Amino acid sequence: MLNHAVTDLISWAVSGAEPRIVQHANLPRTERRGPGAAGPALDASDRRQFFENLRMLADRAASDDDVILLHRQACYLGSLDRTGASASWLSPPRAFPHFHRAEPWTPRWVDARSVATSLARQGDRQPLRDFITHAHGDDRSELAGLNYWAFWVGEIDQQQPDDSYMADSSLRWRGAVLLRHIVDRLDADHAFIDLNVHTLWALLQARPGVAVAEPETASLLVTRSQRLMDTAELSARARGELTAVLYGLRVQGIGHERKEPVDG
Repeated sequence: MLNHAVTDLISWAVSGAEPRIVQHANLPRTERRGPGAAGPALDASDRRQFFENLRMLADRAASDDDVILLHRQACYLGSLDRTGASASWLSPPRAFPHFHRAEPWTPRWVDARSVATSLARQGDRQPLRDFITHAHGDDRSELAGLNYWAFWVGEIDQQQPDDSYMADSSLRWRGAVLLRHIVDRLDADHAFIDLNVHTLWALLQARPGVAVAEPETASLLVTRSQRLMDTAELSARARGELTAVLYGLRVQGIGHERKEPVDG
């Protein structure tokens, strides 16, 4: 099952975006003889073939519950196509009830989530907003979302053979890594900003002590949340959840703004 680090490495080859895990690794510089690529890269024809193969995989796996994991991962990787062509073959939201009404958690829940995030990355944020509204209506769905994120960022470090772990209430993880991951992505221009804000709200509901235990991250959270509240891009739901987050932090005595370093 793919996680954030693996997906970032794949993205490096197909989009040229160097992963944060590499940027912050402090790897030693090695001397090269002659010109060399700055990182892994596919040429234009290989990229087209890569995304065409993903499309075929997604089409074949779309209706088979036994391989639905392949469908959602193909859809998510397809969203890395910077040409925007993948938006034409990502499964349309009308194929999933999760965009229109409350549904209990099943593996199809996370499949719909992957389609929504993929479409958001391709520029259409409305399906993701609809998914947040209709597919997070009970505690089990909220738990599934948090467990998924925890695995994605590495707080759940055991490999998972399928998606059933998302609904497992016995899993234990702190939330500090996830909190920092979300805080780093509290940017109005981020494709998943609505999901990031909802996840932040849900995380602080489920792990109310994590912000107090991570004062540096919590201080940065306040600064970035207040900045987000001044933007027009936030949906009404995200704005309400962010307001609740800031209120909860103040109740815990967290309200200090930390100055972010200025580049240059």
